[in-house]
This record gives sequence, structure tokens and C-alpha cells, in this order.
Amino acid sequence: MKTKISLLLILVPAIAHADPVKDRLDVLETTIQSFQADSVSRNAAVASALATIDQLKQEYQTVHGTMDSYDHTIQQQAVEITRLKRDLADRLSAIEERLEIYDQQITKAVAKVLPQAASEAEGYQKALDLVQKSDFLTAVASFRTFLKTYPKSDFADNAQYWIGECYYAQKDFQKAIKEFQILVDKYPKSDKAPGGILKQGFSFAELGMTDEAKIFLNSVIKVYPGSDEAARALEKIGRLNQKDAGNAAPTPTTTTSSDGIPLAPGVKNQPKPAAEEPRQIFPKGKD
Repeated sequence: MKTKISLLLILVPAIAHADPVKDRLDVLETTIQSFQADSVSRNAAVASALATIDQLKQEYQTVHGTMDSYDHTIQQQAVEITRLKRDLADRLSAIEERLEIYDQQITKAVAKVLPQAASEAEGYQKALDLVQKSDFLTAVASFRTFLKTYPKSDFADNAQYWIGECYYAQKDFQKAIKEFQILVDKYPKSDKAPGGILKQGFSFAELGMTDEAKIFLNSVIKVYPGSDEAARALEKIGRLNQKDAGNAAPTPTTTTSSDGIPLAPGVKNQPKPAAEEPRQIFPKGKD
């Protein structure tokens, strides 16, 4: 009996010590303390997130306000652009109307000018055809009529040139020189001017006036270097120089006698006479 009582006395404190409620409370207390620590940390993260959200809201409001301002500006600009487009459309319409008027005026002017231009070209071509047929007298008259009728024609300088050519072809070199000079004086910038000066040089050469010819030919070479006319002028000068050299009087050569004594020009060298035999005082055969 005493033994049983002793065992009970030993087990009671152990049972009391192993109280499950208290253990659960201890665990709960520990859990609560841990949760409280986590909660503080979580609250800090939540607070930071809330602060970030507030900042983003402020930025959103700022951006939204800026966009509203841009929308307003764009609307104003759209109104201005619409006004400008309408103004430009009105101005373009006015320009088109003016162009239409100008087009009608130009059409009428061209209708009047074209027949005249056709007549000019036709008149010039007829005169040129006469040159090709070697009808030079009629061609000269035709070119003069053309110049009188159309003094400001684009073909005027050509017509004057061909008048000179007609006289040159007829070997009337003095008239050719005169007509070519009219060309050079009246139309100095004409593309026919180099040919006119060249033919003046040729005409002087045909008249035997070599010095005058070279003056005009050298003028072509100097004023129009590299042109076909300059090449022809240079060639002509070369032929004139050769002709002058051929016509020059030969240089007299000094001849000498057989004894080496100079002879006068035109005196032929005579052979040296044979040595004269000494005269005999007494006839041969006589003592």
C-alpha cells in the first residue's frame, strides 16, 4: 500500500508538469509574438507600397494634366491648320483662274506669231535653196528682201553671211569683203562672224593682197582659237607663206673664175686659156 502511494506521489508532479493547455498557450504565445514581428515588417512594406502608389497617382495626375493641355493645344492648332488650308485653297483657286487667263492670252499670241515665224523660215529657206542651185544673183536679192521684211529675225545674221558667200562664189571679192564686214559689224556675236572674217582673208588673198589677207586670217586665229575657222586660217597662212617663198627673187650666187677670181653677176666662167707657146724669132728649119 505504501508502495502505491509513493508511486502516485512521484507521478502527480510529472502529470502536472506535462499540462497540454499550457504548452499550447506557450506555442500560441510564441506564434503571436512571431506574427507581431512579421506584421511590423509587413506593415512597413505596405506603408512603402502605399507611398509609392501615392507618388504614382501624383505623376499620373501631372501627366494627365499635361495631356489635357496638349489636347487643347492640338485642337487649337488643328483649327489654325484648317484655317490655313482653307486660305491656301482660296489662293490656289485664284492663281488657277489667273493662269487660265494667261493661258488664253498666250494661246492667242502664239496663234498670231506662229504664221509669221513660219513665213520667216520659209523665206529664208527659199533664198538658201537658190544658193544650192548656184543662182547667186537671185539668192542675193532674195536674202536682201528677207532682211528688209524680217530685220530682227533669228536668221538675219545667216542671211547677211550668205550674201557675202554669194559674191565670193561669183569671184566678186571686193563686194564679198564689204558684205562680210557688215555681218561682223552688225552681228558681232553671231556664230557666222568667224566664217565672215575668214572669208574676208580669203578674198584679200584672191585679190593678191597677201599682207591684208594675213591680217584677217591672224585675227581669226587670235579671236576664235580652237575653232574650225582658226584651223582653216592657219592652213591658208601656211600656203600663202609657201607662195611668197616661191615668188621671192633668187639670191645671186657669186661665181669665180678658174683662177679663183670672183666674177660679176651674169658673167659665165670661161675656161683657162692654154699656155702660150714662146714665139720663135727665127723660122723653123732655118739656122
